[in-house]
Amino acid sequence: MAENKNVKWFVAKTRAKQEKSVAQQILDAGVESFLPIRTEIKDWHDRKKKVETVLIPNTVFIHAEKEEAISLHNDKGIQISFLRDMTGINKNQLLVIPDTQMNDFIRFLKITENECQVEPQALYLEGDKVIVKDGPFKGIIGDLVRLDGKNKVLVRLDNLIACSVQISLDSVEKIKDII
Repeated sequence: MAENKNVKWFVAKTRAKQEKSVAQQILDAGVESFLPIRTEIKDWHDRKKKVETVLIPNTVFIHAEKEEAISLHNDKGIQISFLRDMTGINKNQLLVIPDTQMNDFIRFLKITENECQVEPQALYLEGDKVIVKDGPFKGIIGDLVRLDGKNKVLVRLDNLIACSVQISLDSVEKIKDII
């Protein structure tokens, strides 16, 4: 069977804690998707339990032609948005993960099983514009800075004042990447 060159891996964002449901909706629509999951053992004071945890929060990978991927939201009503490529010649187009990278990623996750650790700090650079997604600072837009190895969000009022607060990278996202 000939490989369809127009089928690509797109990165879709979901609402919080909706990744599994959205991935199933995409599969039910007849479109291939990938949701990286790992099994963790959670230790409560009275018991231990195996729990499936989403490796990349709020993210599902969709393998389809661009029009088919977009129709999942527009025609099928699946609650997703797509990341945009903010670099290079494809600037402001839907972010596409090359097949070789995606296949390597899937293979890596299968081989490493539960040994894989997410390194969110590798996705951010000093000065990235971010928005706080949750907590008491939800909605605040600022620059991401690192001081003494700790992640801080800096809010600046031009020529007046700059304030920073230590915050987890799980609580922020780059604002220029989401459509």
